[in-house]
Amino acid sequence: MESVTSSAEEMPFKSDVINRKESHHSELHPFIGKQSPVSPNPTEDEATWNSLESTPNLREGSAMLWSKEFPAPTKETLSIWECTKPWWLEALATLMVLSSLIATTILLLRYQRTILSDWPYIVSLTTVISVSATVLKAAVSFIAAEGISQLRWMYYLHPRPLYTMSLFENASRGSISAFKLLIKVNIKQFVASIGALLVLGSHVIDISTQSMVQFPSCDGIQQDISDIVPRTNNFTLPGMSMDGGSDEMIILPFQQMIYGGIMGLNLSSYLTPSCITGNCSVDAFWTVGYSSECSDATDQLVVSSGVSNAQKGKTYRWPTNNLSIAITNDTSNDDEGPTADPLLISYTGPYTYWGAQIQMMLTNSNATVHAVQCNMNPSVQKFSSEVTLGLLSEKLQESYDLPKSMDSGWNHSVLTSCLSPHTRSLFNKSDYLFNGSEEWVWVPSSSLGKSIEPIIPLECAYDVSSIPDGAIYKFIQEVFTDSITTMQRIEVARGSPALQALHNNGNNSLDLVSARMQNMTNAMTLFIRMNGDISSSKPASGIMHTTATCIDVRWPLFVIPLSIGLSSILFLAATLGTVLFKGRQLNWKSSTLPYLFHRLDLSVHEQYGSIDELGKMKEYAKRTKVQLAETADGWRLVEAVER
Repeated sequence: MESVTSSAEEMPFKSDVINRKESHHSELHPFIGKQSPVSPNPTEDEATWNSLESTPNLREGSAMLWSKEFPAPTKETLSIWECTKPWWLEALATLMVLSSLIATTILLLRYQRTILSDWPYIVSLTTVISVSATVLKAAVSFIAAEGISQLRWMYYLHPRPLYTMSLFENASRGSISAFKLLIKVNIKQFVASIGALLVLGSHVIDISTQSMVQFPSCDGIQQDISDIVPRTNNFTLPGMSMDGGSDEMIILPFQQMIYGGIMGLNLSSYLTPSCITGNCSVDAFWTVGYSSECSDATDQLVVSSGVSNAQKGKTYRWPTNNLSIAITNDTSNDDEGPTADPLLISYTGPYTYWGAQIQMMLTNSNATVHAVQCNMNPSVQKFSSEVTLGLLSEKLQESYDLPKSMDSGWNHSVLTSCLSPHTRSLFNKSDYLFNGSEEWVWVPSSSLGKSIEPIIPLECAYDVSSIPDGAIYKFIQEVFTDSITTMQRIEVARGSPALQALHNNGNNSLDLVSARMQNMTNAMTLFIRMNGDISSSKPASGIMHTTATCIDVRWPLFVIPLSIGLSSILFLAATLGTVLFKGRQLNWKSSTLPYLFHRLDLSVHEQYGSIDELGKMKEYAKRTKVQLAETADGWRLVEAVER
């Protein structure tokens, strides 16, 4: 047996043997290769060929084909189990794809928007994701390679250029060949195109996973803290008794705050929050203070004309308070325009134990007179605050004026939402003015005595103590019951600095006056918050934020490996479907054994077997069409020429 085989290897085929083989193939398949002009014609040894043909252990027309000792290819149809059994490694790769995707998804969802320091493992998050991406890429590449290799055999069930065989072979190994295969087979071979795209896409997995996770700065650990900004429920005005009597004066710092508010003082520099990190969120809080509201009262003025021959003009008078301003125009000097006397005059109404009413008449630069009335009252105010980079910003949300007392007693404002259900039930049964739905209830001091406990907790009651003889009112009266005039021959106003700030050299308006008065009451509120009664002045609390490095997932990038992984599973299923319906006997995948056992047909080999230059091989491979055909000697790649 061995000696015969050796002789066959050394000797070329005889032409009549080739013709018989070719004739045999013609009976089995409609396409058969004919001798090409380029086919070599080597010298022959007739004795050797006679010996070869007489050898019973070799089939006719074959030099190294099937020995009778080897079984012929089975013609039986394989079962589904027998067909899919060789794909167990690809099934394992599918499990690896799913495991990688599921593990990565769970990991990213678990640590999305968390602080990096919360990561509990020694190996970094990026390393874990990189390992998972490597597993995914390896599994996808393996599935794509085996699928493309299997689809190669399915592809050649029809006449195809021989050169495409090398594209299929190389496509599973590199992106360039995969791209060439994608162009060659195009959309007509949809499953093979998906395989080529998977080979290309597997290289994108690394790029997407590297940029999938970012680590920006964000809020770190949030800690509940108290005493961030001052506030108070109750304020008793500190002052000094004059002559041992009941008259009191507000202390100098309070006076400075009032003057500063009128002058447009920046109040933010007086209030320093207690926030170590410089970033805190303050819970909304209530505090007592003062508020103001100004309105235009020009329509209340009475105008009368002047009677002097030398001076012509008008007099504006406010009947309820006898304030008046005369506008004159000296006809003896045409160069001088109209003048006002005084420029501004103000009056503070009578004190009624609570608040003050300020009325003023002003002239602007063109000697136009207008009147403004401002009401100033103690109130409870709700603020929202935020500390950012150490700077405090506050916004007034709500404000309610405290009730006016009919006597010199105290009045308390009770925040009903602060009360417990039990306290509310007791409160309802009392004589207090409460209907069960109002947010604030005004409780007269005559019903309370010296203390509102134990029925109402101190933290729920708000109060600005009424000072004997109205110390605050008296100071406001001293500031605003005045006027400013122009000194003769020089254009300089004289009078109260506070009123000069309101007149603003004639550039005044209702908005300016309202803003200055509001700033004054804000300054008073700030002083009250910082100097409230110790027993009822618990500062506002909130949350302190720290800056940390956080984990942020860019989910659009995660779609790339997710889609590639799922596509590889669908690709494998489609490949198996193609095998089951088109070629169960060709379940060869990427094995090189089919090239050895089911090589090119003898006719093709005889035509081009002498070519040893790679360039010419490619050229003839592009011209030659072959097809996998089942012959008497099993499956062969035979040349297919259209007749």
